[in-house]
Parts: sequence; C-alpha cells; structure tokens
Amino acid sequence: MYILLQFSFFLQVASTRNNHDQAQSELDSIRLKMLECDSQISSILKEQQKLQHKLGETKLERKKLENEVICLEPSICTVQTVTFYLCISQFMQ
Repeated sequence: MYILLQFSFFLQVASTRNNHDQAQSELDSIRLKMLECDSQISSILKEQQKLQHKLGETKLERKKLENEVICLEPSICTVQTVTFYLCISQFMQ
C-alpha cells in the first residue's frame, strides 16, 4: 500500500512538472514574440519620424517655391502657373 501511495505521488509530481514545463515553454515563446513585436514597433516609429521630417521639409520647400514664383507679366501669373511650378519641384526631388 505504501509503495502504491508513493507511486501515485510520483505521478502527481511528474504531471505537475510536465504542466510547469509546458507553461514555461509557452511563456518563453510569448516573450520571444513580444521582443519581435517591440523591434518591429521601434522600426515603424523610426520610419514614421523620418517621413514626418521629410513631409515637414517638403512643406517648407513648397512654401519657399510659392514665395519665389515671380511672374514677369502679372496677367500671366495665375494659380495654374504656381501649381505648375509646384509640380515641377515635386519631380525634381
């Protein structure tokens, strides 16, 4: 009877260890995925900052071009002329 109780206890311990090992494995896997996601988020944030900086530069350049448009004859200078110069500046970048 004593041996049977010991064997039963041993099975419970083994089962508990197995459950613990599985849970630890899942936890390790989740932690690894979290690290990968953190890395991706960091890369996305860096790219977003670069794009925001580039957008700011583009807006500044556009404003400069709008201010630099000089029309030799005021009757020729229209919104279309300004738009044309802005389109050209976009292709030159």
